[in-house]
Amino acid sequence: MAYVGAISAGLFVIHPSVRFLSYGLLAGGHSHAMVVTCYLAVCIPLAIGYTALYKWLIRLLNK
Repeated sequence: MAYVGAISAGLFVIHPSVRFLSYGLLAGGHSHAMVVTCYLAVCIPLAIGYTALYKWLIRLLNK
């Protein structure tokens, strides 16, 4: 749970975009379970990447 807390800001930033794209999958007739699985498979890596990029930029700017 501590790791999820570390990427929670990234999830907050990434969530609206991924959610908007997932509506297209629902409109396409895909099952809700598939949409949730795809949402998690996309959202979590993007949040991890966002968090890593944010930390890297902060270290770069503080030098």
